[in-house]
Amino acid sequence: AAGDEAGAARVVLGFADADASAEATHWLRSEWVAPRLVPQLKGAVARGTERDALPRICAEVLVFARGGAFRPLRAAALADPQRPLHLLADSVWAEACAFLKGTPHLFGSLAGTPAALHAAHTATVALQAKLEALLQTPAERHYFRCHPAGADLMRRFNLPIYFQLRVQEIAKQLEAALARSDAAADTAEDGDGDGGGGGDGGGGT
Repeated sequence: AAGDEAGAARVVLGFADADASAEATHWLRSEWVAPRLVPQLKGAVARGTERDALPRICAEVLVFARGGAFRPLRAAALADPQRPLHLLADSVWAEACAFLKGTPHLFGSLAGTPAALHAAHTATVALQAKLEALLQTPAERHYFRCHPAGADLMRRFNLPIYFQLRVQEIAKQLEAALARSDAAADTAEDGDGDGGGGGDGGGGT
């Protein structure tokens, strides 16, 4: 209910007024965000295959961050510019990253499938950009961009392996194309050779 959200915002501001910003974000993440967000993320995993789950998870995180359950808390974070509360980064984003870290089989399901890995990485980068767009100040955006939870999540994509697989795919396609081209050239040469002998024949009476 809206009253619950406003009450949560007051609790967060109460912690901050007591110069306990770290406690504010810890309470918000554990008592407000996790009980509401995690069931949605689990539902996103269950709605399809594990291989394409990550884009669905990203979509749910964005819906939550933009929705009514979190909007009053974003407003609370902006109440005092001298006392920054990085609630989006330290609660929603950190909880989403922790959920993904706690379900490593999601990343395991992407192994050896460059297309699925590319889709998952693209969805995650897009989520970061859209969450960052919800922030109001350069300081907030910088804090979000440098958040250790996000950095750890991106390392799990193991992009060097992804690029290696992509190069192998391209090399195989190139080799197949060259083989087809060589075969076509050989066939053409054979055809030219077969048709070259029958011009002297007849004509002398």
